[in-house]
Amino acid sequence: MNSPPSPRVGSQCAWSRSQSPFRQQTSVRFPRPPHAQPLSLRIGVGSGLLALHTIPLTALCYSQIAAIDWAVCALLYVQGALTMGVGLHRYFGHRSFRTTRSFQLLLGWLACTLLTDPIRFAGKHRLHHRYADSPRDPHSPRAGIWHCWIGSLIDEGYSTAQIRHHARDWQRYPELVWLERTRFLHAGLVALATAWLGGFSMFAIGFCLSRVICLHAVSAVNYFGHRSGDRRFDTQDASTNPVFWGWFTFGEGWHNNHHRFPTSARCGLARGEIDPAYRIIQLLEKIGWVWDVRLPAGPALPPPSKEVSSSKGTQRPLKTGSRFSTKARAALR
Repeated sequence: MNSPPSPRVGSQCAWSRSQSPFRQQTSVRFPRPPHAQPLSLRIGVGSGLLALHTIPLTALCYSQIAAIDWAVCALLYVQGALTMGVGLHRYFGHRSFRTTRSFQLLLGWLACTLLTDPIRFAGKHRLHHRYADSPRDPHSPRAGIWHCWIGSLIDEGYSTAQIRHHARDWQRYPELVWLERTRFLHAGLVALATAWLGGFSMFAIGFCLSRVICLHAVSAVNYFGHRSGDRRFDTQDASTNPVFWGWFTFGEGWHNNHHRFPTSARCGLARGEIDPAYRIIQLLEKIGWVWDVRLPAGPALPPPSKEVSSSKGTQRPLKTGSRFSTKARAALR
């Protein structure tokens, strides 16, 4: 059975990904990008990832795990997932809302507890949107599951200077540059706190395992969000909406929706597409900590008008599309 004719880019699709013309395109493999990071850094990051996975396994085999350890793990996973969705992705990656400089610093510090930082994440993520599903994508599934899932964490094929170039807007804040330089220190403080409160088992399960789960949840979205699931919108890439990962990551898995409206604070657009990260942003807006929240306007949602009243000004209509262009970034500043 032939696929229906493709609608215009960005319009709603009437068929699933399995019927999409992208099915054939995504079967084409890309070569892994050449190394761009120095060998010493690759060895250091790789060793850190290995240790992060080994420590929980050691605790499970040789330590007595208490219920409080699992509770701390669950709590820190929720913190990490919401920090990824609200802070790293929608704020630092796309400027989906505005906030005060002090709350921006808090979001940046929470991001560092995930063993990353706002500047590096924003630069890498913007490169992904700019080159999604092309040979220059930092973590394309078409370069292989290993590179997409793990390899891109060690070396994404871009130098640190190239990544920072795409996050120049955040480098004007000295406190964010400081967080970038000391990102592992802040995660270490949380790790030490869990060890002090509950010993090795809480450190291994509460901290290390929760960071491992967060890491694999993000990698799963990067992979399955371009490999399986339905496509509501015919974007210029192969992004999809994998249901399980949409739920598990608190809204980050509605990837096709996100690539259609990259600067939207809301990713879940239909019934069943739960988006707790957006609900947190709504709560923050109600108490006045954030404002100018950007939302989709058009066929995806039925808002009363292009601009919706907000507690502090208006919610700006979105610039849609799957590319995070220079003009789009300038419009968000």
